[in-house]
Amino acid sequence: MSGCQSTGRAGPAHPRRRAGSDSLTSVESGLEFEIRRFEASHIADAARLFAQMYDGARQKLPLLPEHEDVEAFTAAKLEGISRNPGFVALDGGNLVGYMVELFTNDSFMSRPTGFVIELFPFAAVGPCRDRICQLLYQAMARSWIERGLHAHQISFFASDDDLAFAFYRLGFGMTHFQLFRDLTPPAGKIQDVEIRYLENEDDLREIEREHRGFYPNPPLLWIPHGYLEDGGDPGESRPDRIRSGEVEVIAAVVDGQVAAYFDLSRGTAETELFVAAGNGQIKGAYGRPEYRGRGIGKALLGEAVRWARHHDLDRLYVEGESANIYGGNFWLSHFRPAEYSVRRCVDDRVRASMFTEE
Repeated sequence: MSGCQSTGRAGPAHPRRRAGSDSLTSVESGLEFEIRRFEASHIADAARLFAQMYDGARQKLPLLPEHEDVEAFTAAKLEGISRNPGFVALDGGNLVGYMVELFTNDSFMSRPTGFVIELFPFAAVGPCRDRICQLLYQAMARSWIERGLHAHQISFFASDDDLAFAFYRLGFGMTHFQLFRDLTPPAGKIQDVEIRYLENEDDLREIEREHRGFYPNPPLLWIPHGYLEDGGDPGESRPDRIRSGEVEVIAAVVDGQVAAYFDLSRGTAETELFVAAGNGQIKGAYGRPEYRGRGIGKALLGEAVRWARHHDLDRLYVEGESANIYGGNFWLSHFRPAEYSVRRCVDDRVRASMFTEE
């Protein structure tokens, strides 16, 4: 074993290809890791590694859903993507990290993108996990550039500060976070605001148009799905999610109009590993600009807590865009981070033919 004592903030590793081998060796301050292509034979060890990582994340954030068998879940998922490009890190023959591509998309945020998201396709453990992360990404980035994928999206547990710094050093920036909170009422005074449970989406049409129109504004600069086709107004074409039972909607009503709202659903999450019967998800939320800063969001959150308790749920969950300074600041002041999704866009002019190191 390498015997690494500290993640530190050391300089970059120096890779070299072993003669006659399909593996990459990294030598750094006397440490050596071997990077090999991910194969089906690695699944069992990788699943155990990820289960260990999930247990560690739950110790830091007990709100994470408890699963009967994370190892079996991970093994089944890795089996499904075992033919995708991926890499493992070996230390003295022992698997200490892996990264496997989940899928690619030709136009995500207008860029061909490679994805290692949903948490289970990536794990690195031990005191050298930040360096392992760097080496795994180095190999994966090569694979992505060889296929013309110049945008890279990866997710990891938010509780791991060393991995967060490793990705930051590699040039990644956050795009999304996923958060949990318990069902204690929000701290401090809650404004006396009229809260209604809506029976249909008729009263939401106008504010939903405003909501979709909010996303392209700086600093978010995000184009919602279908926005360019419908001009930001889906109109009557979309089924009513309240009538269909997809969501319940609580709305804050001020001066006779909807000032803000939360979409609520039970047992759901954006990351499959987080899906649990005890979840109450806030699937969508928006507050009109003229009503921000008046305590309406906290009043809605207080009602969401009461709703979750009424349905015997265990926790509230939300996913948000990190560049949404209004929503993001609100969620982070009331929830605890569980997962970060980060993105790196590299120079489109880079070609694999330019690589000078193998």
